[in-house]
Amino acid sequence: MNIFITGINGFIGSHLATSLRSANHIVTGSVTSAIKLELLKGKGLAGIIAPLNAPCPSDAFTKIDVIIHCAHDITKNSRK
Repeated sequence: MNIFITGINGFIGSHLATSLRSANHIVTGSVTSAIKLELLKGKGLAGIIAPLNAPCPSDAFTKIDVIIHCAHDITKNSRK
């Protein structure tokens, strides 16, 4: 199964990605910066840069079976 996880570098997203990958799923996800994308690649995972305040690229979900939303905005005043 092809699974896309938003916030894949976060606490929940990263643990979920590891578990799903060990169960032989194809896992990709979204991160908010180039630095986080490099960290993701270092773990052997693929992803895209998709800031929380902008739409995802239109082709981000091609061939994706499931989307799991784990992204969370932790910047100051994000609850507003």
